Amino acid sequence: MRTLRMPGTSCPWCNHTLDACSTFGLDSPNAGDLSVCVKCAGLLIFDKQLIAQKLEPAQLLEIATEDYVAYQSVISLQSAIRGRIEK
Repeated sequence: MRTLRMPGTSCPWCNHTLDACSTFGLDSPNAGDLSVCVKCAGLLIFDKQLIAQKLEPAQLLEIATEDYVAYQSVISLQSAIRGRIEK
């Protein structure tokens, strides 16, 4: 896992400043890559400018049917963050 600094943007779910991301086997995030806000556990997807956008339920359902491994990974990460938030 690598942590990369990025230009600061805000989480579209909670407005938390997002200025870094962790990648697993990638040099950097790409358009369409999934992420999770470390503050609120909101599901995110990077757009063409690498700005995090809300991952809408319909998009999540599409991911679940097309790439179940990616779906499981993002849901597991979201669950881990929620567990940390609730403590």
